[in-house]
Amino acid sequence: MARLKNCIRMLQLLKARGMMSRTQLAAELGCNKRQILDYKRELEEAGYLIESVRGAHGGYVLRSFDIVPSNGFTTSQMHALKEARSYMTTHKDFLFYQDYMAAMDKLLFSLSYKDGENGVYIASDVAGLSSKMADAIQLCEWARDQHRCMEIAYRSMKSDVYEPIRIQPYEILHYKDGYYCLAYSLKAKDYRIYKFSEERMRQCVLCEQSFTRASDFRLLDHIGRNGLVRDEVYELELMVYGTSARFLAEKKIGINEKKEWIDKDCLHVSVVMEGKLEALHFLMSLQHECKLLAPQELKKEMLKIIEEMNKAYSS
Repeated sequence: MARLKNCIRMLQLLKARGMMSRTQLAAELGCNKRQILDYKRELEEAGYLIESVRGAHGGYVLRSFDIVPSNGFTTSQMHALKEARSYMTTHKDFLFYQDYMAAMDKLLFSLSYKDGENGVYIASDVAGLSSKMADAIQLCEWARDQHRCMEIAYRSMKSDVYEPIRIQPYEILHYKDGYYCLAYSLKAKDYRIYKFSEERMRQCVLCEQSFTRASDFRLLDHIGRNGLVRDEVYELELMVYGTSARFLAEKKIGINEKKEWIDKDCLHVSVVMEGKLEALHFLMSLQHECKLLAPQELKKEMLKIIEEMNKAYSS
């Protein structure tokens, strides 16, 4: 009976807390690490998928999520419950801390909640994501939930040097087939976005240092409404012709967009776009089937780009 009880409790812990090491599981269950291997084997024989993550900060991750269907909880409500449990890990002086944590473990276990829904759930077979980066994302996700700092060796697109940066991971984001960590940089004293890419991130290590998540943190304060990065906005007004006009008529292209057919081959478009680079890429995609009316600043930028392209292709 004790063995069955520990198997069920191990399942609850992995479901509620995410990745846990054998040492952590043994401490929670009051057994030795060798018994954890036996429990894992029995759970796998029962049909549960428990993945082993290698490395100094690895552990077990439960990949079978829908154990018991949820009963009326919305995604935001389930997210709130999980965040509340994570918040309480930094308030162990709470009188009913142990009972609260045990109760939350049971509650979260009973819900069909994919760990990582507050940022992004990383599937193991995501195209283009190396196993090294998948492990880094998983470790970062665990550090976020446990409020542990991380040290990464990172270089920006404009740098040739990898720089050691200590961060407090807040969210994991997925944008245009890329994966990113929104974190507080202890060096910059501000929030930054770091891409999970072997070209940019050489090292990702868990630190002993813990942190308290800022109570006033809001994700939307740090990312754009229509893109990953908050940036200067541009109000575009343009005429689009031919095939491009018909293509844009049925596609969402930005913020507060308005479209009006002038005739069957000419579409008048007004739209707000975040970031100069995003706006310029959009205009270039229309090639010659576009006339930019405003802003004049981007019109001048486009003329410079066209001149440079003409030089490049003429030589």
